[in-house]
Amino acid sequence: MGYILENRKEFERLEKQSQHPSYDFKKELAGLVVPARGKVLDAGCGSGIVSRYLAEAFPRSSVVGCDLSEDRIKQARKALMEVASSERPENLTFVCDNLSETRFSDGEFDAIVCRYVFQHLSKDQCHRVLKEFLRCLKPKGTLSIVDFDGTVLNIFPQTETIKEVLDTFEADTTHDMRIGRKLPSLIASEGFTELKWHIEPVQMSEKVMKDEMEMMILRFENTKKYLSQLLNDAKKADRFYREYLELLGKPGTVYFHNKFICHAQRPNHLSLVK
Repeated sequence: MGYILENRKEFERLEKQSQHPSYDFKKELAGLVVPARGKVLDAGCGSGIVSRYLAEAFPRSSVVGCDLSEDRIKQARKALMEVASSERPENLTFVCDNLSETRFSDGEFDAIVCRYVFQHLSKDQCHRVLKEFLRCLKPKGTLSIVDFDGTVLNIFPQTETIKEVLDTFEADTTHDMRIGRKLPSLIASEGFTELKWHIEPVQMSEKVMKDEMEMMILRFENTKKYLSQLLNDAKKADRFYREYLELLGKPGTVYFHNKFICHAQRPNHLSLVK
């Protein structure tokens, strides 16, 4: 699986992002239930900040943080060891694995949490990851997926360069910045039941635009290589970044996206076909 934000600085961006009100993981995961002596997977754990929270929230359960990036897993382990020993959760482990084909056992987890991962997957990868989640969950185990719809794309007005680059970016099928609206049907198509979902609009008004611009600068720094290669034009990529940030700073610019929060369950009886 590819990741257009892949960069050694991505750990710091993810830690900073998770402290932004628009990415309030405690609110997103409110209502999550993990039984005592149960096991929960943070799939695509990134910096491990949510894994650390889950380990503290469910101290009698086991938490596994999993990510494809060896660098981020190393950084997540390092961040865990930097927590004061008296406060460091002992029920948390980090592993490096591919969510499309993990080494976890059938029915290993009581709950799986997956935040802001599916936007970085192709359509085929989305189905493969969901099949893997279904396999790894216990009967009646719960799945929580959170992702955005319209990130980066929903900006108005647009310069000619911004429009051209966003059209090219959206045509790249290795990711999907409009995945949010597709999640409910994708989850249902793979056999999950008890599906519930809701949308939280995220409006970047003047009050929070400064913070969002700081986040966007970090995203752009980590996608320079990807976008330059996609456009085959590093100068155009730089011009896009410059004009986009200038636009965000202008009065009257509209920038928003919608957060989809989905919860589902593995059915009690299921025939798994490998």
